[in-house]
Amino acid sequence: MPVYDPRSAEVFDLLHRYRQYDREADYVRSVVARECPQARTLLDVACGTGGHLAPLVTHFDVQGLDLSPGMLARARAKFPQLRFHEASMCDFALGQRFDVITCLFRSIAAMSTVDELQAALRCMAAHLNPGGVLVLEPFFTPQTFWDGDVRTAQVEGEGVKVCWMYRSERRGRLGVFHNHYLIGRASGIEHVQEDYPLGLFEPPEMVAAFEAAGLAVRFDPQGLGPLGCYLGRAPGTMA
Repeated sequence: MPVYDPRSAEVFDLLHRYRQYDREADYVRSVVARECPQARTLLDVACGTGGHLAPLVTHFDVQGLDLSPGMLARARAKFPQLRFHEASMCDFALGQRFDVITCLFRSIAAMSTVDELQAALRCMAAHLNPGGVLVLEPFFTPQTFWDGDVRTAQVEGEGVKVCWMYRSERRGRLGVFHNHYLIGRASGIEHVQEDYPLGLFEPPEMVAAFEAAGLAVRFDPQGLGPLGCYLGRAPGTMA
């Protein structure tokens, strides 16, 4: 499973400053308002640097979970009052349940096999309260992933300039991003290279993973963007 290099984690927010976290959090809140309006607690799985937490923390008692220490360090610096867990999304046991679990930014693609996908859904379902909701943003399917695409970005922040280039490659049921970063500061220029193998799952495989975890599932084609969103509901009624 991909783990961000601490150096690329440091510039993650700068590279993704275009991300509309407020709009995405509004979507989550609209789903919760419709499905379980009494919800109070929320776990953000694969929380990264905590971009979604800022607009959610005023509405829920929030916690975050991520596998990358570098990403969690950034999240903890932003939200020292919140609780964060360092763990894989397919193997965590927190000893508590939540009314809402989110897995956004297409982070479910960190699961590279159907077995890992199913394990992740089981973990999330096991941490939902009765009647709780899972909001999951999917990644590309084997048919929609772009192969051989090369993209670049250049951004500047206080005391740092970043040039980012990646090439995409499809390897069977994996989509691989070959990332290269040039991170320049007055002290020097660093080159960071990371390769991320990401799982490409068919819609029936996604639905089957939800159902095998005991969750009723519905696909919202509008969702958070062009890839839609999966909404899972735990059995029972929220107290």
